[in-house]
Amino acid sequence: MSNIPEKPITKLFLLISVDGKISTGFGIDRSFDQDLPKLDGIKEGLQQYYPLQAQLQKVIFNSGKMLAKMGANQFNFNLNKTNTDLVVIDNSHLTIQGIKNLSRGCKRLFFELVIPSIQCIN
Repeated sequence: MSNIPEKPITKLFLLISVDGKISTGFGIDRSFDQDLPKLDGIKEGLQQYYPLQAQLQKVIFNSGKMLAKMGANQFNFNLNKTNTDLVVIDNSHLTIQGIKNLSRGCKRLFFELVIPSIQCIN
């Protein structure tokens, strides 16, 4: 008998928006979580949405830019402790304080630092 499992073990990532641009408008000043409670027909169901999201979401994938916009770099930033893994891709937006804050609020933190490539001219 082979040690290969009958079914592969996989994880599905639904990449809605890494940079937070799927929102109620265009621009860095728009906030999905702040704008939804103001929209008729949506605000009435939010008390059901967030608990359901917390139950179902096992891995959160986000950008450092979006987390910095949410205030992750602030000393008093409090990310409610969850049983989810957090995957963050960043190139310059999060500080050491921001990374510490995020690591306290999730089960496991996976951080990928993206450094832009340097083009050499011959």
